[in-house]
Amino acid sequence: MHHHHGRLRTAGLLAFLFALLLFVGAIVAYFTNAPIFLFIFAGVGLVSVAISYWNSDKIALRAMKAYPVSREQAPQLYQMVEELAHRAQQPVPRIYIAPSPTPNAFATGRNPENGVVCFTEAFSTC
Repeated sequence: MHHHHGRLRTAGLLAFLFALLLFVGAIVAYFTNAPIFLFIFAGVGLVSVAISYWNSDKIALRAMKAYPVSREQAPQLYQMVEELAHRAQQPVPRIYIAPSPTPNAFATGRNPENGVVCFTEAFSTC
């Protein structure tokens, strides 16, 4: 049930962003009396929603300046993530570390097969 709720929220957010761009396009088209702006904004909306959906994990990791780590570099993290994935009957996600002094972690990816777990450096040394 929780799995579908996350997808519904994501779809709702992307639909809202698309609708917002359409709304802005409609306003620009109305005040310029040039309906082409509605189609331009719709095209920009479709492209941006598609890029956001297919690259959300890469965008989040790039924003955090995260880098992938190997099992040899972070054996305890791999052991913990593998155990949790096994318990949840999910594929083991890729593991990244972000250079941050604040202990934190987040998961991202559009589905379990493309999942990523990112830990901050402070968390990974706890």
